[in-house]
Amino acid sequence: MITFRQLLHPISVEDFFAQLHGKRAVHIPGNDDKLANVFSWDEFNRLLNQTTLWSDQSTKMVLNGRSLDSSEFCSAGRNREGNRAMMLDPRRVAKHLRGGATLILDVVERLSPGISAVTTSLEMAMGVPAVCNAYCSWSAQQGFPPHFDNTDVFALHIAGQKTWRIYEGRFLHPVGGTEFHYLALSPAQRERARGKVLQEVSMNPGDVLYIPRGQYHDATATSDASLHLSFGIERPTGLDFMKLLSRSLPDDALFRQELPHVDDVEGYQVHLRKLADRLHDIIAASDTASQTRRELRRRTYRNSLHHFSLPTRDMMESYRVRKHHTKLSEQGNHHVLQTAHAQATLSVDQAKIVEWVLERDWFTADCLTEAFNGHASSTLTEMLTQLAEMGVIEHVE
Repeated sequence: MITFRQLLHPISVEDFFAQLHGKRAVHIPGNDDKLANVFSWDEFNRLLNQTTLWSDQSTKMVLNGRSLDSSEFCSAGRNREGNRAMMLDPRRVAKHLRGGATLILDVVERLSPGISAVTTSLEMAMGVPAVCNAYCSWSAQQGFPPHFDNTDVFALHIAGQKTWRIYEGRFLHPVGGTEFHYLALSPAQRERARGKVLQEVSMNPGDVLYIPRGQYHDATATSDASLHLSFGIERPTGLDFMKLLSRSLPDDALFRQELPHVDDVEGYQVHLRKLADRLHDIIAASDTASQTRRELRRRTYRNSLHHFSLPTRDMMESYRVRKHHTKLSEQGNHHVLQTAHAQATLSVDQAKIVEWVLERDWFTADCLTEAFNGHASSTLTEMLTQLAEMGVIEHVE
C-alpha cells in the first residue's frame, strides 16, 4: 500500500502543502518500481473485459481532440443491473483504438486494489473524496485539447511515455455545472486564456504530476502505447457549504414563510434583511462549522475506511492520521510530540507507536494491535486516546 508521503517523495508532505498545493504544477520523477503495484496493462485489461461495467456513462473515447459520440463505440445492450443501456461495443472500440483513439475508463477508484489504495491515501491526506479515471493512449495521438479541470489532478504514469504541457493560463476557481468551467468557454476564449507553454514534462513509469485546479494543460503519448491514472480531488467551496446549509433551512419557519408581494418594495427589502440576519446567526452559530465538517468527513470516509472483513461481521475500527503540523523529535532519552496546539513528552516505547502511526495515512485498531502485540491493550488504548486528543488521529465512525 503506497502512502501519500511515498507518492510525493522526495518532496515532503509539509513542503507540498506549504509551497505547491493549489499554487503550481509539479513533476515528481519516480522509477519503475514506485507504482508497479498500483496498476498495469494486465489490470487495465481485466477491468475492460468486465464488459457489463462499461457503458456510455462510464467510458469515453477521444481522437485528435474530438470526443467521439457514444454511438461510435457503443451499442444497445444491458448493464450489470439488467437495465437497457448503451454498452461498450468491443469491435467498435477496437476499430477506433487502431485509428489512434484514446480510451478512458471513468470512476475506477474502487474497482482495482492498487487504485483503491492510492484513492484512500489521497482522501486521507486531502480530507475530501477522490475519483480516478484510467487513460490508454497511442503514439503521437492527442486526446483532449488544451483544457483545465475543476479539480486538482494527480497523474500517475504507469506504462510507456507521455509528454504533458502545462500552460501559463489558469482559470480562477472553476466550478462544474455553472458558467465557470471549461465547456462554458468558446474555442476562441480557451485559445486566448491558455497562454504560452509554461512547462513541458516527459512522463515515464513511476512519475507523478500534480496540476492545480484551473491550470490549462494537455498531453500526448510519445511511445507506442501509454497508460496513466488521473486522480481528481474536488475540494469543497462556499457553494458546497451553502448547499449543505440549505438542507437545514426548512426547519426554520422564517425560511418557509412567503415573500411579500413584488409590488411591496419596502416590505420585500425588510423581509430580505430578516432572512440575511437569520442566515448570519445560523452560520455564526458555534455548532454550524462542526456539523458541516462532520458531513464532509462522512462523505469522504463512506467509501474509504468502512471495510468489511467477512466472515467477521463487525466493521473494522479505523483511524485517519492527520499529519499537518505534527512533528516527532528526539530530545535526549525521551521524545517530544508537537502539534499545532499541544505538546507531549513520550517514552521510547510510546515514540515507536507514534512513528508507526505517522508512517501511515490511516490504520485499523487490529493492525496496531498486531504490530505491537507485546504491549498491553490498555497501553495502546491510552495511546490512541492521547493521539486523538492532540489531533494527530481521528476515529472514523
